[in-house]
Amino acid sequence: MTGKMQAKKSWQLAEQHGLWWAYEGDLPPPEAFQTHGRPRHVPILGPYPSRKIAEALLRRHLARIIHGGVGFWEVSGD
Repeated sequence: MTGKMQAKKSWQLAEQHGLWWAYEGDLPPPEAFQTHGRPRHVPILGPYPSRKIAEALLRRHLARIIHGGVGFWEVSGD
């Protein structure tokens, strides 16, 4: 691939308070796992009722991000 950079971002899935969340990078602080009032700068998505739904919506979110660009993302978790 010449002339284009490849971005790599690592997303993780975590279960907190009986719900599933997706976050980028290091594990956010506990206050980030809230439905209201969480810090905007924390790259976290959710809550989702199941891991399967969290994975599907994370993939949809990442597809929107790379639309019109080039990127590579990893989704991992337990």
